[in-house]
Amino acid sequence: MVSYGDKVDHALEMGAVDKLLLSENLDEKEIERYEEKALNYGTKIVIISVNTREGEQLKTIGGKAALLRYPI
Repeated sequence: MVSYGDKVDHALEMGAVDKLLLSENLDEKEIERYEEKALNYGTKIVIISVNTREGEQLKTIGGKAALLRYPI
C-alpha cells in the first residue's frame, strides 16, 4: 500500500506510514518538519536523490511518497 503527493501528510498524521520517501529536492525546512513528524510515529525516512530515474519520478509526483503500514 502506498500514498503519494498531498495524501502523504494525512497518512503520516494517522500514523499509517511505515517508510517515508522524500526527494532531496524538497526545501530543507520541509524535510526537517517531516523528520519531526516521522519521529513521533516510528516512521523510517529515506531521502531519494534526484540523480536517479526513481528520484526524478518522485520529484514529479510532489517529492514525497509513503509505504503504508495498513490501508487507509
